[in-house]
Amino acid sequence: MKYDLKARVQCNFFSQHYGCNLVCDSCMACKPAKSTEPLMNYRDFTLSAGHRLSRFSHRTYVAMTRPEELSPWICMPGWALETCTRDPMHVIYLGVCRDLLASLLADWMDANLLPAAPTQQERLRLLSLEMHAACKQAKQLVCSLICMLPCAAHAALRQGPCDLTLRTIRISFRRKFFTLANCNLGKAEFPELSTTWKAAEIKVVLWFLSVKAVELTDPLLQAGTACVWSLNEAMSLLDMHDIILPQQEATRFAELMRQSLLYWQLLAGKCHAMGKKCWKLRPKHHVMDHLCDDVQRTRINPRLACSCFQEESYLGHLKRIAVHCSSMRVMERTLQRLLLLLAVRWKHSREAMNEVEAQYTFHDLM
Repeated sequence: MKYDLKARVQCNFFSQHYGCNLVCDSCMACKPAKSTEPLMNYRDFTLSAGHRLSRFSHRTYVAMTRPEELSPWICMPGWALETCTRDPMHVIYLGVCRDLLASLLADWMDANLLPAAPTQQERLRLLSLEMHAACKQAKQLVCSLICMLPCAAHAALRQGPCDLTLRTIRISFRRKFFTLANCNLGKAEFPELSTTWKAAEIKVVLWFLSVKAVELTDPLLQAGTACVWSLNEAMSLLDMHDIILPQQEATRFAELMRQSLLYWQLLAGKCHAMGKKCWKLRPKHHVMDHLCDDVQRTRINPRLACSCFQEESYLGHLKRIAVHCSSMRVMERTLQRLLLLLAVRWKHSREAMNEVEAQYTFHDLM
């Protein structure tokens, strides 16, 4: 089952979640408070953390939970606590990355590392222009996604290196600019990207800042470099593999993610000691810790099996259709327009497939 953290709690009626002192439904990790155990602090990401000894399985969940508080899905054959997946899109791109990237920019502003300009707003704008130029130079198609046709890719893998037939699908993407407002900089609060930043945009920013950060030499700034680089490298590893990861790559992913968490823990402690609001730790970081172990244990690629990219796009299509319908017949007209949209998409896909199949023999396609 795929959902974000809020839907995960609402669908399963979990009594332990990010809004409680016990922040996790899969272990006894807790927030720091007078009534909680300090050794179970969810902000500890080391392998010797106390909450790692308290992780429980589906059988333990059923045994420990009162019948009236069990998930309603427990009556569904095949459902288990382990089937409640963790969505990397909401946890990473729309979760911790919003704090990570804004905190990195805040550190660079304090260290006077942004491009020279009269005001901070203009310096952020120059950095944004540099990002746009870097993406164009590296052929990172910010405004489009390249989608490989399955049969062409399959034939190419059998034939060896060759030119693949590619089809460019345009997606809605605005050339975003960093500002003091949308990064929550210059305020007496923790830096955080605003909700106007979409997951695809944050993925591009993560790539750019990880490349840009490698140039830094200050020890404390290098910790931020290691944090952002490790996370970007881990997500790139998922992008390059199929739904089942090789064991070596699954282990590598877990090591990179945990390295990013440990550097984040270090930076959060340093900033807290200096009285600086930066590098905030959230319960989503603990979810990342579980994600490391899940991928290493199951070898399932969460980008393909657990991400909600397609579901979010589907809801976006429904919204764009519904706003053009009458309020009296919104359900009927939405479904009619959706069926028409799907028919057009399938027609275009079938035509493109026929063009590709005409270039290969039956033996190549099989």
